[in-house]
Amino acid sequence: MTGRTSSSGPSTEAAVAEAVRIGLLVEEVAGTGRVAFRHALAAQAVYDGARSADRRAAHRRAAALLESVRPRPIGKLAHHFRQAGSTARWCAYTEQAADVALVSGDHLSAVTLLHELISEPSLPAEAVAPLVRKMPFLAFTGYARRTEAVAALRAVLETDRLSSPDRAAVPGRLGRVLFGLSD
Repeated sequence: MTGRTSSSGPSTEAAVAEAVRIGLLVEEVAGTGRVAFRHALAAQAVYDGARSADRRAAHRRAAALLESVRPRPIGKLAHHFRQAGSTARWCAYTEQAADVALVSGDHLSAVTLLHELISEPSLPAEAVAPLVRKMPFLAFTGYARRTEAVAALRAVLETDRLSSPDRAAVPGRLGRVLFGLSD
């Protein structure tokens, strides 16, 4: 690392070297130059102190890098796209993560992910209805946020943008949830 300076202050390399020297950062693997925060609380403090535009840009860069990884880490991609403010891509990856959870039998994770999507105010009702049909309602008995999920389902019904088949399907799904919760 070099210690170049500019009119705006020390270079990034010099700042990283200083952070390693004082123990804020540690080298992950010797000789690679990759560093990590020594403590999760320090990482959180730096993250919280960054400007929101910088955080969004960092999440966009992380998502772009992760999209080149095979197999794609869809949970991480969903997280980074959401934090980057890319709602459409967050929704796509979150739905994929929910599908993987459903296939693997992890119904609690699937209902959690689908609830996040259904609760997204910018998602049009016609996009929400297919997500409602995917919800594994047996998982609701163990779902801590079931009251919020029921409210989200009711909110979908209050819209006039649902197609006729969706207008028929969503109340049936809501009824199944309410019936399951009455036990």
